[in-house]
Amino acid sequence: MKASLEHIVETVEYFSNDTAPMRMSNSYVGDYLCITRIKVTQEVLEFLVELETLKEIDSPPQPAFERTTDYNLPISRLPELISPPEENCGILVIDSGVQRDHPLIAPVLGETDVFPDPGQELIKGGADDVHEHGTRFAGITLYRDVENCIKKPSFDQ
Repeated sequence: MKASLEHIVETVEYFSNDTAPMRMSNSYVGDYLCITRIKVTQEVLEFLVELETLKEIDSPPQPAFERTTDYNLPISRLPELISPPEENCGILVIDSGVQRDHPLIAPVLGETDVFPDPGQELIKGGADDVHEHGTRFAGITLYRDVENCIKKPSFDQ
């Protein structure tokens, strides 16, 4: 299996370029199971599907929640946000970062920090969210039902 994985890595590296960067991010080879995570284009995926050693391909799950384009609330329609009292309990979000200047999060955000992996190979960025996941998670944690807050419009913590 290690030789098969090496063949996949070579294939991915061969087709990878600046406009379509591809890579194998991690893999596991056990006694009865071999799993790898790779980022590829559709063309390379179609090539890999034909490999005899491949049993199954699973694409990333699609979110079952609304995306940014589903709610397009202009900043001018945002109600005034009031920071919570100092004695309120804090919330710790461990995720891909938080967009610190987000108009609904900035007034209530305490601190942000980055805890990189030892070799700084996986976590390379700063505390700002580049994937939008951490910001969304923080928003849900703060306001619970964001759709209802938009409809009211009132963002109470």
